[in-house]
Amino acid sequence: MPSSHHIANGWASIAVEIPGTGDCPADPNDPTSAERLWSSVLDWVEQQPWVQKGKLIAWGVSCGGYYAMRIAHTHKDRLLGVVAQGGGCHHMFDPEWLEIASHMEYPFE
Repeated sequence: MPSSHHIANGWASIAVEIPGTGDCPADPNDPTSAERLWSSVLDWVEQQPWVQKGKLIAWGVSCGGYYAMRIAHTHKDRLLGVVAQGGGCHHMFDPEWLEIASHMEYPFE
């Protein structure tokens, strides 16, 4: 995980679980819960005296990449940039794609 690299370079790093996973308080059945989650996280970050204002970047991988794309739109005024690495977009959530994907081999099973 890049967090150790971030810390070694003087960057702060916060890992956030996506709605419906782990201990994430956001309700996966509420389509607006992710935006409230990010608002809460960013509110907290912006209150920290050690955080340089105007230097926040969000980065997400895979499903986190999807949420990174969302935060790029919903919280664009609070972020310097966003990296969405391998996030699903466009037709990835269409019923036709989901049906095909449900029969694909997953390399970590």
